[in-house]
Amino acid sequence: MHFILSMEENHLYDVLDAKVINQGKKEEIVTIANIAKRCLNLSGKNRPSMIEVAMELEGIRASRKDIDFQQHYQEVEYVRSEVTEPWDVVSTSTSSTCDSIAPSVDIQPLLIN
Repeated sequence: MHFILSMEENHLYDVLDAKVINQGKKEEIVTIANIAKRCLNLSGKNRPSMIEVAMELEGIRASRKDIDFQQHYQEVEYVRSEVTEPWDVVSTSTSSTCDSIAPSVDIQPLLIN
């Protein structure tokens, strides 16, 4: 009864755990609280079946996955646009590979006797 009265008096957040409040989205919390309130109905005839509850909760989970997927996709697209392609990299080396194979003036040729 305390939960139902808290909802009816718009004090839902007074009875919820802080972790739920901090990690949940307001609309999801309210939706789930309304499902819980229906489950607590004193008349069994007015309570939803467990199949109905499971379907409603699955709908919430599916919509959350869609939102999470869209946010993840947007983050990946942002990161992808920030990545430098290999051909865009400018070399900071002062010598080329040809310099390293070119003969040095300090080296004497081999003399065969």
